[in-house]
Amino acid sequence: MKVIGRSSAAGGPRSQEQRHPNETDAHCERTRHDEPGAPFLGQRRPIPDYRAALTGDIRGLRVGIVRHLYEDDTTVAPEVRGALDEAYTVFRSLGAVLEDVPIRPAADYYAVKITIAESEQYAIHEEELRTRPGDFGADFLGRALPAVLYSGADYVQAQRERRLMLAEMAPIYEKYDVLLTPTAAGPAPRLGTWRTISFWQNSSLTTPFNVTGGPALAQCMGFTASGLPLSLQLVGRPFDEVSVLRAAHAYEKATNWRSRRPDLDPAATFSNEPPPTVRPEPVNEPVVRDIVLAACRRARLSLNDSQIDMICAAAP
Repeated sequence: MKVIGRSSAAGGPRSQEQRHPNETDAHCERTRHDEPGAPFLGQRRPIPDYRAALTGDIRGLRVGIVRHLYEDDTTVAPEVRGALDEAYTVFRSLGAVLEDVPIRPAADYYAVKITIAESEQYAIHEEELRTRPGDFGADFLGRALPAVLYSGADYVQAQRERRLMLAEMAPIYEKYDVLLTPTAAGPAPRLGTWRTISFWQNSSLTTPFNVTGGPALAQCMGFTASGLPLSLQLVGRPFDEVSVLRAAHAYEKATNWRSRRPDLDPAATFSNEPPPTVRPEPVNEPVVRDIVLAACRRARLSLNDSQIDMICAAAP
C-alpha cells in the first residue's frame, strides 16, 4: 500500500503535492505536520499510534463510493470496474457499510488544482525559466510554462473556490470514515505513449483529494489479463490517516494481491534510450499566439519556437 499526503520532498508547489510512498507508521509520525500553504494551516493534532489501528477489524466502517468519478467524469478500463466491484464485495464481507456518495465533477477540482499548483510551480522556477529554460526537460516545460498565462486574479479566485470545496466536503467527511475510488483509469501505460498536453486536457481521479486535503492511499486491487496491477484509492478526512490505514490493512489481509509478483521474461531486451521527444503541434490561431507572446514578454521569458508552441497548445 502507498500512503499519499499533502506535501513532497520535490521542489514543486507544496499546497497540494503528494507525499512519497511509505509503509511505516514511523515515517508518518516524522512527517505529520502542517505545511506552508496547506488548507488546514495552524491546526495541530496529537500523533496517533498508527500501528495500533492495523487490527484487520473494519466492522461498521462507513465507506463512501464516489462512483460518478469513474462512471461519468472519467473513462476507465473495464478491468478497473471489474476489480472495483470485487473490492466492494471484499469490504462488505469484512463488515464495512458501503454507500454511493456524490461530490463535484472531477473537472471542477482539476481546474482549481492546475490553476493553483502550476502557478506555484511557475513562481518557484521563474528565474531559471527566464535565464536557462533549455536546462529543463520538455515534459516539465510543457507543464510549467503555460502557467505564465494565469493572472494573480485567477490564482485568488481558484483559492476562493478551493475554500468552498473544502466546506462542501465537511459533511461528507462527517458521514463517512473513508471514501473509495480507483486511483487511475487503467494500468500503467507505456512510457512512449505519454503526451504532456494530456496533463492540461484530462482530469485525474486523485485530484479531488489533492484539492480537499484528505490523506489518500493507493493500493493494489488486482491485475489485468496481461499482469499489470490495478489500483484503488482510499481517502480519509483531514488528519485521519488512522482510518485509511485501518481500511487498507484489512483489505490487504483479506486478499492475496500483495504476495503476487510480475512474471518477467529473462530473455526480454530492454532499451536504456529515453522515449522520443514529441514536439507539440503548432497552433494555427494567430490570436492565441499573440496572447502567448504578449504574456512571455511581460514575464521576460526568452523562449524558442518549440517552447512557445508548448504554451499555445495548452492555452484555453
